[in-house]
Formats: sequence, structure tokens, C-alpha cells
Amino acid sequence: MKYIIWGAGRRGKWAIQFLGEEKVLAFIDGNSDRIGQNFCGKKIISWETAQKIYKDYIVIISSLEGSEEIQVYLESEHFYRFFKLDDLPMNLPCDERDEFSVVLSYDKQKKYGFLETNLFSIYLYEKMRETGTVVNIALQNGIYPDLEQLLKENIRFSAIEKVITESDEIIISNEDKQSVGQVKYVMAEDFVMENMLPTRKELLKFKNVHSGKRCFIVATGPSLRVEDLDKLHQNGDICISMNRIFNIFDRTQWRPDYYMVGDTEMIEDMSKEIADLKLQHKFVANEPKSYWNNHAREDSIPYKILLRGFIEKMPYFSECIESGISHGATVTYLCIQLAVYMGFAEIYLLGVDFNYTKNVYDPQNHFEGCDTPQNRIRLNTVYPERTLLAYQAANKYCKEHEIKICNATRGGKLEEFERVNFDSLF
Repeated sequence: MKYIIWGAGRRGKWAIQFLGEEKVLAFIDGNSDRIGQNFCGKKIISWETAQKIYKDYIVIISSLEGSEEIQVYLESEHFYRFFKLDDLPMNLPCDERDEFSVVLSYDKQKKYGFLETNLFSIYLYEKMRETGTVVNIALQNGIYPDLEQLLKENIRFSAIEKVITESDEIIISNEDKQSVGQVKYVMAEDFVMENMLPTRKELLKFKNVHSGKRCFIVATGPSLRVEDLDKLHQNGDICISMNRIFNIFDRTQWRPDYYMVGDTEMIEDMSKEIADLKLQHKFVANEPKSYWNNHAREDSIPYKILLRGFIEKMPYFSECIESGISHGATVTYLCIQLAVYMGFAEIYLLGVDFNYTKNVYDPQNHFEGCDTPQNRIRLNTVYPERTLLAYQAANKYCKEHEIKICNATRGGKLEEFERVNFDSLF
């Protein structure tokens, strides 16, 4: 397949690395001043030029902002040969900061199948065939006729029945598992986790670094007590904390071993404060770019948040955080996934009250002094229903993998995890 990438930006740069330079003919960009320039070794052309010169190609919409508008425009032009980069599995990090190198480690003795026709299935189909792997792909119903015709000219499609009966494993993107019958299936996100390695070297060194040990995840709920932090300090327990916890540092000698923040607006508000924190390890989401461009220090470790995923169902639990960490409407969920990745056998939650007032700006939602006006911090909307789903996902994963996770918070309304008395742990 040959492609033209719409969007000569950071995601366009990632797209050409992912697809392969030899498969990309050119870039399209909405900025007329860039027409005729080179980007990643390819010409930037106008849409009008693309229509005249390139006939047998697929447009990849790489732009994050405005992707829907581009799609509407293409459809208004009766052009349907396109895929969106956002349709790839959510744990593929579409960002130029990501050190992405495709390392396919799947079992080449297996026979693979695809029941869907999308950018990811086409990409894997071609990569697998290059290595001599037996792979079959079905033409998905509902494909636009001109896209269907182009695909048929480049791909040997099989009947759905053949894909199902002749595959050892079928890779699917949606959760309609009934269509694959008794054949083993694997979700596209899981295949990425297990068989494709988007490496982030900074994160790999933390894998199982605390295998078999215990840790405390210290949240910023109103129940958090300075005396409890002092006890953690005196006992030498390993702690992961978050967000505005530094507002209590003037009252205790305790400091977290690991600090984590993921909310974009919060990072923007606190960029300088985060950068100036004298902590050994600070995990900071790779967005917004303003932090990384202006404030990042050597102790800041970037990671990607997997934003797509859940609304009314449990979110994905990320085992391989170098590919991204699943969003769960709470930074505590990010911290739990980090703790599991580090190999902790016992995880205790502290200060996770899960008892929000209706007014999200109410300082009662956090420990005393955390959210005073002089801190210049916006409080974001809370989503207790989604957060509960994340806690359920964490509890389910930990039980299945024999990891002890308990709630040592004093009071609060989080009952998803087994309760333990904080003082009894010492």
C-alpha cells in the first residue's frame, strides 16, 4: 500500500516512521506557506496537487486537532480512501517524543487472521507476510467502494469462513467476540502489549525493580495526616505520591520515593513547581509540551497516558507501561499501574477518600492547605463513576495476579479494596 499523510507535524513524523518511508509518497498540509517544502524527506503538497498526481493512494489523517473536519472535507469531495491515525490501537504512542521502534516478536509458526479492514490490520498483514508468516484477512463489510477496489488491487482477501477456520489466532479491534467462534482471539491492544515493543528506555529500568516488596500510594484526600507521613518516613517504607502533595512538605520530613502527575491542566498550572521539586524520580505525562520544552529536569521521566478506552466499562490495565499507562479518571489508577510494573507484591492506599463534594473547587476535597487560592491551581471535574470503574479494574487485576492491594485510608468511601488499619501495618 502507498500513503499520503495529511498533517506535516509531530504525529505526521511518527506516522512515516511507523508506516515506513518507502510507503509514504508525500505530505499534505493545510498551511499554504509550507507547500513545496520538504518534511521528513518528503514533499509537502496541496490537496489539489495530490488529486492530480497521485491516484492510487490512501490518505492517513494524522492531525490530532481537526481530524473530524478533514474527514468531513474528504467525504464532501467524494474521496473515501482514507484512514485516521486515531483508529490505531490506543496503546500505540502516536507522538514524536516516543522512541518508537517496531519490534515484532510474535510466534511466526502460528497462523493469524484479521476480520477487520483497518490501518492496523493492513499494517500487520503486510509485515507478517514479509516474514513468511501465514496470515489471512477478510474484507470488512461497509468499506467504501473506491477504497475497497484499491485494497483488492493490493491485498489478497480471504472469505470470513476461511479466516476463522484456518487461523490459530485472530486479532480483533472491537469486542464482538462471537464472530470468531471457538478460535482463540486477541485484542489489538493486547497484541501490541505482548508482541510490539514501543520502547521508552527511561521506563524499562523500573520494571520489577521492587519485586516482592510493599509500597504505599499516598493520595491527597482530606484524611491524610502529617503524623502518618512521619510514620512512613521513620519506617523507611517506599511511597508513591502525586499531584499537589508537595504542599505538605513544609510540615514533614517525609518525601515520596516516586512522584506522579498526569492531568494536562494541572501540569500546565504547576510546571515550575514540579520542575523544582527535589525528588529522585518524577513521572510526568508527555503532554503538555510546554513542560518538556521549558521546565523539564533530568529527574523528570515522560510517559504516555492512554486516553481512549472506557466510559461505562472498566479501563484497560497497563502491564507494560513503556507502551503507555491507561487513563482511569484518577491519578491514583496511574500510580497503581506503576506500582504493579515495579513488582510490588503489597500495595496500600492512603489518603484515597473517594468522597468528593459536588463543588469540585471545594478545598474539602483535599488535605488542608492543598488548594488555597494562592496556589493558582485549577481543580478539574471529578468523575466518581469512571473512577470507581478504574478501581474495580485495579482490584480485579491484582487479585488475578496475586498482588495484595488494600485501602489503609482513615475513613472515606472507597470500599472496593479490602480495608486495613494503617497503624496495624507497623
